[in-house]
Amino acid sequence: MFIALMIWFQDWSSSGRMDAFIQEHADPGFTPNLLFFIGESCFAMQDTKDASHYYRWLTEDYPDYSRAARVRFHLAQSYEDNNDRVRAMEQYIILKDSYSATDYGLLARKKWELSRY
Repeated sequence: MFIALMIWFQDWSSSGRMDAFIQEHADPGFTPNLLFFIGESCFAMQDTKDASHYYRWLTEDYPDYSRAARVRFHLAQSYEDNNDRVRAMEQYIILKDSYSATDYGLLARKKWELSRY
């Protein structure tokens, strides 16, 4: 049953129907959590291309989301997995500068410092 659900989820996501549905039924109290859940689900399934799509949507439309640091860190990791080092570093810089007091900000600082050498 779980596998069938994951296949359906992946098909609905990759076809664009999920995005259309979310945009049509956007709700500022619910949509950010939904985008986070979808992004995290894709990330957990190692579908980092789709994960980065939902994480980016979340950072652009809901920049003050309560889990923004985690979202940006996973977005950076997704970019790295897709060999987009420039965008990954952009996210690490945002994290180290704007979320420096969080665990994700500290991890991003380490990633950024290691990348300079």
